[in-house]
Amino acid sequence: MTDDERYYQDAKRDALIEVTLNNLHEMMIAMMDVADADGNGIKGFWHNGDEFLFEREEDCESVANFLRALNFPDVHTDYYDPEEDERNNEVDELTGWYYCDFGY
Repeated sequence: MTDDERYYQDAKRDALIEVTLNNLHEMMIAMMDVADADGNGIKGFWHNGDEFLFEREEDCESVANFLRALNFPDVHTDYYDPEEDERNNEVDELTGWYYCDFGY
């Protein structure tokens, strides 16, 4: 494979990743708009503008593993620990939620 072919292949892969990431981002936001019988969004899942937050760790890890399987770089999950937030006087609406950040 020539350098030009390798460059074209890498550029094509990067474009596909960007399109897939954009589509995933839009799909997850659309999922939040689905209302339950009480008119609320899907429970246990929301987006704060930077991260997708999940009530359950297994849901957060499922999304992260899906992204990793697609070879997305910089997929990060963590938990806003209530005890740590309390100690640091940082309790807010994120406290107690698991989050997935995938560099979008």
